[in-house]
Amino acid sequence: MSHKRMLLTSVVSFFGLFLITAHAQTTTYGDTIFFDDFGKHPTRVSTPYMPGGSYAFADASDNEDEKADQDNYYAIVDPRHIADAGPSNYFWTSTSLNANLPSGAKPYTTDHTGDTNGAVMVINAGKTVNYIYKRPVSLKTGFRYQFSFWIYVVAPNAQFIMKVENQNNNSTSTFKGVVFSTVGLWQKYTLAFSVPLLSAAVTKNDVIVGLQNEYSVNMGYDYYIDDVLLSTLHTDPVTITASNISPVC
Repeated sequence: MSHKRMLLTSVVSFFGLFLITAHAQTTTYGDTIFFDDFGKHPTRVSTPYMPGGSYAFADASDNEDEKADQDNYYAIVDPRHIADAGPSNYFWTSTSLNANLPSGAKPYTTDHTGDTNGAVMVINAGKTVNYIYKRPVSLKTGFRYQFSFWIYVVAPNAQFIMKVENQNNNSTSTFKGVVFSTVGLWQKYTLAFSVPLLSAAVTKNDVIVGLQNEYSVNMGYDYYIDDVLLSTLHTDPVTITASNISPVC
């Protein structure tokens, strides 16, 4: 698989793994459950979807690690302004296409759409193996959904677990993705999952969908996250068969 097209697709369920077999399928996308492009922020802001106990918000008002957005810190900010409040030895992008790069810095970039004012979630992952994004949703029984986000790796590597917690029966499903090692370009990560029709009486499920950091290392391991999307996924016609196999790519 080309590093420039790290499009990862698999299928999971809340109550076990499911293999989806489709014949002459035509894929369309339905309702957007949520979409987060992180807005436009030239100064650092936090997000309500970073759960407590995970990464600390680097608001640049305290110590040097926070100002430089070092290990175990995060911020929502336009990539051009990541280093505005930090020391010269930051690990993020330069503030201008023509700027001299401080030690350890990477070339200037934008958000994944090319918007020079668009903000991203800046993560310096360090050794924190925990959620970077987590939010509650209501999902329909018997429907399939697609979760996706864009990632720009500044310093390798990056790896994630996508986790779905069904509050109706306290079950949890997880999917562990590949290691992203290619730096300096935006890549899309995509996962499809289903809510199986186990009871006609339960039409909606209170679910927590989250993205969890899975890689742990000091020094480096810096990345941006952009355009987090959860939407309904319609594939017609489709047959869903229960199986004990692992997710397939």
